[in-house]
Amino acid sequence: MRSYIFYGGDVIFQYKQKVILYTNLKKLVSLSIFLLFIFSFLFNIQMLNAQFDPNQKVNTASEINSKELFKKGIIAYNDALYQKAILFFKQSLSYNSKNYLSRYMLGWSYFKSGFLQNALFEWETLKSFGFTDNLFLNMLESIYFQEGNFQKKSISKNFAIYQQLNGAKLSKSFFSWPLGMDIDNKNQIYLAGHRSNNLLLIKNSKAEKSLTPFGVSLGYPFDVAFDKKDDFVYVSDYKNNIIYKLTLNGKIVKKIGLDFSNENKLNGPAGIDTDLLGNIYVVDQGNNRIVKIDSEGKFVFSFGKMGKEIGEFFKPVDIMYLKDKKWLIISNSFNNRIDIFDQWGNYINSIESPDILEPRGLFFSELGFLYIVNKASIVVYDFNNESITPLSLGTTELFEPYFCIIDKNSNLIVTEPYRQFIDFFIPQDELYMNLDVKLERLDIRNYPLIIAYISVKDQTGRTVFGLSDENFTFNENETTIKRVNSDYSYIRNDYPALNIIVDTNSTMYNYRDKINEIIEKLVTAEPSIAESYYITSELAQIKPLSNEILKLKDAISNPKTYKATTIFDQVFYSAVSSFQQKFIKGGIILFSDGEFSSSSFAIHSQNDLINYAKNNYIPVYVFYFGNGNGKAFLKEMADKTSGYFFEMEDIFYPELAIKLFKSYQPPLYIVYYKSPYPYIPDFFRQVFVTVQYNGRVGKNWFGYYMQEY
Repeated sequence: MRSYIFYGGDVIFQYKQKVILYTNLKKLVSLSIFLLFIFSFLFNIQMLNAQFDPNQKVNTASEINSKELFKKGIIAYNDALYQKAILFFKQSLSYNSKNYLSRYMLGWSYFKSGFLQNALFEWETLKSFGFTDNLFLNMLESIYFQEGNFQKKSISKNFAIYQQLNGAKLSKSFFSWPLGMDIDNKNQIYLAGHRSNNLLLIKNSKAEKSLTPFGVSLGYPFDVAFDKKDDFVYVSDYKNNIIYKLTLNGKIVKKIGLDFSNENKLNGPAGIDTDLLGNIYVVDQGNNRIVKIDSEGKFVFSFGKMGKEIGEFFKPVDIMYLKDKKWLIISNSFNNRIDIFDQWGNYINSIESPDILEPRGLFFSELGFLYIVNKASIVVYDFNNESITPLSLGTTELFEPYFCIIDKNSNLIVTEPYRQFIDFFIPQDELYMNLDVKLERLDIRNYPLIIAYISVKDQTGRTVFGLSDENFTFNENETTIKRVNSDYSYIRNDYPALNIIVDTNSTMYNYRDKINEIIEKLVTAEPSIAESYYITSELAQIKPLSNEILKLKDAISNPKTYKATTIFDQVFYSAVSSFQQKFIKGGIILFSDGEFSSSSFAIHSQNDLINYAKNNYIPVYVFYFGNGNGKAFLKEMADKTSGYFFEMEDIFYPELAIKLFKSYQPPLYIVYYKSPYPYIPDFFRQVFVTVQYNGRVGKNWFGYYMQEY
């Protein structure tokens, strides 16, 4: 066993007859810095609770056993062996119930295992013991808030401006008459410069230097749509009456509309949007109609004409496709209303209000609110309660705004073409709100290189995008890490590590041919599609799938495979667990008709399964057949894990699951640094991280032990 001694300002570590002497405090810092260190150290100990310090010498057999089991639990947790970590931390507490760090980490082990109520019980127990550090309480509060799904019920009403770009005054990246915008999965904004005849990319909405021209000359571009199916950008050209299809680096792939027949030709195309299948919906303003174009650029159909009656338009401006409802939302500007149609052009409803005056740009946020840009204001429509909320922009007065978007950090971006302005607003109710920062695990396999997995969300649970090295500050024990490197894209590997689960409930036999067809399409679309497959009639998994595709299809075709679904929970849990130690992005594709019995969840509840996938950032893509009693559960699973629920006609497009998964971004940042300490296996390294962004700050801590080999 290693022991350590504090001696004045010297720290002496003894390990296997070796003595390492540090004289850092006496010789390298002044007395004031020393006192500051002592204060900081005591603060850290207070956070961990002074009654248990992993590096403190222990004397009794119970304390020694508790400490050793705590160490094993930390090592297991950082290896993503959460079930094993639960066992170690519980054993540690059996020897010393005052080992508060073991209880704290037991809560996190339960949380990562999907057992939310168990986690909350342990943390509430800590509170009752007097463990009341602010970081701990903020963490607990944010979990309660997010698990209550309050983020889906709230809307930011008040905004404050934090940046304004004036195209007329920019020396570089000139733009004139900024109009339509769209945003991609990386939180990058594509902007149409209407009279500068260009398209611009805004990589960081805070920085003027991030405004980058595409280097392509267009004729009066009006609106932009990021392709939801493939990585392309569509731009409506108001002057030339065409739709440009561009690569992400600005290369023109196709000019759509040139080959349309005379009666179908576009006349002043304005607002534009796409659906998940790559179809394009265009506001053909000069013809007062809506045009649908397929992914190949072919005219499909149109609907609407000049007029004020139902199904008629008068200078429409913008269109939005709502993927969940498969609705088309159109700003019928001079008729002062918002019209709603299905994707085939059938009228559904209209939104009319004194608050809607000459509506222009539309944007449907990730939280499910429709933002409507009026002639002099912006309002938000809530479909759930059919209410309209005007936005407050502080002292900022808009002049003829045209388009707006809400980026992935909940910032509001507005274009004012007449003034050449692009306005950037931040939600005022979040200006002083702490970030929800979780230091999820530390990978020390390549020590002294430390790789930290950090999730960064706002307090409502939404991912904070666009952070870089300067947003992170690290301390390991008393030492500030001077150089860190962050890489969000590290976790966004394009390799689709997917597990396939086939529910073999007896009624699923009726869909065997369709399931085989979909699996064939999946494998064809992406040869490296899967890690393995699971059949719910047994726990056995086959790996890799690419070598066993015939075996899987034969099993699906065999009537003996189908029986009562009694171990669905075990199969699903096993499929998620298989990703834990791979340090790569994983996902689940599930085929099911939702016919479950009580025995289907004998070990793991429905909530446990959802939380297990969600808390480990595993999206679930459900291909749903039939109309079983578990439909609501499967839809909730897909929604809460950031997956997708496929049914009806969607089932015939399995390639979408691959596309959606490859664009999925878990809220994890990978930050790595070099540890300043030598290899000392039995010494607990406490790691603190501080994240600062847009006036908000979040802090968290974790730790690690070196493994003894």
